[in-house]
Amino acid sequence: MQSRNIDLAGPGATGMSGPYDTIVIGSGDDGLPCACHLAKAGMKVLALEQYASTGAMTTTEEVTPSGFHSHTHTIGYQMEDRSLVPRELRRHRYGFALLHAQIGFSQAFPDGASSSVFRDMERTCGSIARFSARDADAWRTLCPRPDRRCSVAQVTVPGALRSMLPREADR
Repeated sequence: MQSRNIDLAGPGATGMSGPYDTIVIGSGDDGLPCACHLAKAGMKVLALEQYASTGAMTTTEEVTPSGFHSHTHTIGYQMEDRSLVPRELRRHRYGFALLHAQIGFSQAFPDGASSSVFRDMERTCGSIARFSARDADAWRTLCPRPDRRCSVAQVTVPGALRSMLPREADR
């Protein structure tokens, strides 16, 4: 493979031109591992990112005055317990650590009611049971280990909750 000299320097920019084998746009949870694997294979790689930090789906920022930290690019790093990437790239050596919130996600309804999925099975089932005891029991079968995420393919809105959703979300 022949390298081309790609000039990325704009007015006043320094140190960004040179021969690269490949350029990866975005250094999120797909782009960053891709760039690392290409570099490990001996390629000269340039990874470009528009944000101040890398790893978009694992970015946690303080965006409210209360000191509460939020995932700003996703609802969570869905398959962290199944992915080899954090181990392969030894992300922990660079400060990567997953934060596990006690509440995984919540759904607020127009009437002010809400339901939450907690890391604790009993709290989750209690939240669901306010709408449907049958669905709370079904949750125990659907997601028997609350410390692990359920398969995205398994999660559906329970029937009792579906009737409370806005019609647009039900389509």
